[in-house]
This record gives sequence, C-alpha cells and structure tokens, in this order.
Amino acid sequence: MERPIQEELKEESQPPSGAAESTSEEVEDTSSELIEKHPEVERILEKLDPQDKDVLMTSMRQEMYSGPLPHPDHLKGYAECYPDAPKEIFEMVKKQMDHRHDMDSKRTELQKDNLNKHYFNLNLGLICGFILAFTFLISGVVLILMDKGGYGLFVISTVIVSLVGFFVIGKRHKDDETENNDSNESQEPE
Repeated sequence: MERPIQEELKEESQPPSGAAESTSEEVEDTSSELIEKHPEVERILEKLDPQDKDVLMTSMRQEMYSGPLPHPDHLKGYAECYPDAPKEIFEMVKKQMDHRHDMDSKRTELQKDNLNKHYFNLNLGLICGFILAFTFLISGVVLILMDKGGYGLFVISTVIVSLVGFFVIGKRHKDDETENNDSNESQEPE
C-alpha cells in the first residue's frame, strides 16, 4: 500500500505551471494537519527533499466555496470560454431566486387562505351551536310554561349537560394540542 502512495506523491510533486510561491510557515501548517490525519504521509514526506516537499504541499491546497453563484475565479474561466457566460449565469440565478420567492409567496398565501377558512368554519360552528342550544332552551322554557315541566326540565338539562361536556372536552382537546405542539417544538433540531 505504501508503494502506490509514493508513486502518487511523486506525480503530484511536479510543480504545476504557474504555481504560486508559498512561505515555509504555510507549508508547515498544512503538512502538520495532513500528517495528523494520515500518518503514512509522514514517512513519505521524510524521504522527499525540502524543495519537493514545499512544492507538494503547495499543490495539495484545498479551497471550498458555496453559494448560488460560481466562485469568481470560475466565472472568469467561463468568461474566457464564452464572453456572455457570466451575464447569463447571473440572469439564471436571478430567475431562480425570483421563482423561489414567487413559490414561497404562493405557499404563504395558500396557508393564509386555509387558516382563514378554518377560522370561518370554527366561528360558523360556534354560531350554529349557540343558535341550536338557545332554541332548545327556549323550547324547554315553553314546555315548562305549558305545564309539561318534566319534559321542559329534561330538554333544558340535556342542553346544559351537552354544553358543559362540549366545553370540557374542547378544553381538554386544546390542552392536548398545546402539549403536542410544545413537545414537537422541543424535538425539532436547531
């Protein structure tokens, strides 16, 4: 296994055309990081001349870039191949961002509409329930006034028990939802 690594390092140790000069401090920092990660590299580096070691470590530089646009150096490379490429890339990224913003605003609008419909249905249910309960209460009072006291009290007590049960169950259900939402928020990764 040591043989192929040495061959790779010999191939990479050739100075690239137009390679930038680097200070020995930078090379030492990079080599120490590399040696910590890969101990077999230390044995190979010990066999190289200091000049070859500098060239090798310079050529092993890694750069990371992230974003919606290519790295500026890459844009220059695209411009060398196709002069209008950077302009087209910027336009493409702008169109993608506009599309994403448009989709986000549509999603937000749909969520808002669904929430409005949900609250409308809740309010309509409360109003209809109030009208129905009030109608039964009035019917119970009318029955009592017509000397049908037993039936009237039965209707009134049924309405009262139903309303109390509805509010108790509704409160318990609301508490359970709040508890579930709190536990879901605490489980979400940050």
